[in-house]
Amino acid sequence: MQKKKGALGTLWAWFAVAALVLADQASKRWALAELAPVGTMEWIPGIMNLTFTKNTGAAFSLLEGFRLGFVVITVVSIGLILVLLLHPTYRVRGLGRVGLILVLAGAIGNFIDRLFYGYVVDFFDVAFMNFAIFNVADICITVGGALFVLGMLMEVIGHKENKEKEQDAHAGV
Repeated sequence: MQKKKGALGTLWAWFAVAALVLADQASKRWALAELAPVGTMEWIPGIMNLTFTKNTGAAFSLLEGFRLGFVVITVVSIGLILVLLLHPTYRVRGLGRVGLILVLAGAIGNFIDRLFYGYVVDFFDVAFMNFAIFNVADICITVGGALFVLGMLMEVIGHKENKEKEQDAHAGV
């Protein structure tokens, strides 16, 4: 029965990755078709605009023009994430797993853009402060990274608490 539960969990993980990548790519296709010709449109007044941008860099447009480097880094990152999701020895579970699934979807979404366009399509533009323009994949990467770190911290804390309980039990406390 354990195998079925693991297989079902893996199936849902792949479904989630596919759905998030499709949502990212669909939103970028919309931005290319509808937003690129007009540049910017107000979406939620005073909060969020939609501004078409070609990002040749990384997060916050850092390292612009480093396309081959991004491709290599992305392939290596996707490989490491797959190991953490699938390898029995290193498999990440719980909240950390959810985080990795989000990061994987975001990495694949932006990777597709780099391969086909040579840049990443960004369009969410925070209107009330000076912030980087971003996309659905960037949201997945950011939220996923935070969930992964939180999940790993919870695992370390839980492991430490279990160890302390074991030591107390052995000491007769």
